[in-house]
Amino acid sequence: MKIGVKKIENYYTVTALCWKNDGSKLVTGSLCGSVDLYDASLRKVRYKGKFEFNYVSPSQIVIQTLSSGNRVVIKTLTSPEISRINVLQDRFVVANTIQSLIIGDLETQKISEIMWRGSGNEKYDFSNPNVCMIYNAGELTLVEYGNNEPLGNCRTEHVKPHLISTRLCYSDQDSAKSIAYLLDLQTICVLDLNSNSTLININHDSKIDFLELNARANKLIFRDKRRQLYLYNLKTMVKNTLLNYCNYAQWVPDSEVVVAQNRGNLCVWYSIENPDKVTIYGIKGDVESIERSASKTEVIVNEANNQVAYTLDEPMIEFGFAVENRELDKAASILDP
Repeated sequence: MKIGVKKIENYYTVTALCWKNDGSKLVTGSLCGSVDLYDASLRKVRYKGKFEFNYVSPSQIVIQTLSSGNRVVIKTLTSPEISRINVLQDRFVVANTIQSLIIGDLETQKISEIMWRGSGNEKYDFSNPNVCMIYNAGELTLVEYGNNEPLGNCRTEHVKPHLISTRLCYSDQDSAKSIAYLLDLQTICVLDLNSNSTLININHDSKIDFLELNARANKLIFRDKRRQLYLYNLKTMVKNTLLNYCNYAQWVPDSEVVVAQNRGNLCVWYSIENPDKVTIYGIKGDVESIERSASKTEVIVNEANNQVAYTLDEPMIEFGFAVENRELDKAASILDP
């Protein structure tokens, strides 16, 4: 590899040399025992005061997160030069070359490069885990981080995050990859991304304003303009009404638990296979979000401009998900205490 047009001079015989694995530095050892370290950067750029871009070659950039020191290498395999690079939401990198698009997650360090000739008006959505959605000229393209082939694509005019839901399931028993989106305001299409075939079209008698797949992509919740919340089982094709006057609904991440709000009630379905069994908590505000860590799950409620956390039953959440995934040893270990 050539380092710009610079010539590295060493006045003693070089007996050893080695590149740093990201190509940003070169170290040499000489006959007299000296060790020299050379910076191979073409240039360095500070980005938003949070990142440093180290251009080690026209086709390779090392991104360093200044707060943590973590480094990620962005490299194109299809073009001679990266022409533009941005970091969105302080986590996701988008880089352009003359014939490709590079998408990456700095947290998981998974990078994808797909062949791409866009219009320059692309819109990016990172709300779905493990997937970047790119909307361009009426078409939605899905990119799985770490995969250099597009996951799939579909055409829809309804591209708001709460009207599209993508799920990738990596369990040993199931490797489902699906997307649910609106064909029109009253029709939901669920597409199997593995085979690029339509699993089902769900017709509804009212306009739909929210939808979300569960983690295993076999159940769907959606809400219509009448504020009625429904559960649709994609395997049995059975639809159940979960709640009336619903103004918030969401699957708890990586679980089979649904959280929804009905006026002053926080409703939790720990066993969604039994929609009539619901746990109700009284609240005095509006649900804002669900936060889940390794040890607990909390529903954040805004009560009189104060955020109040309602803690859910974590063993119940973990047990239900383990049973659904047929991880019986894990389910038994949850029951032991």
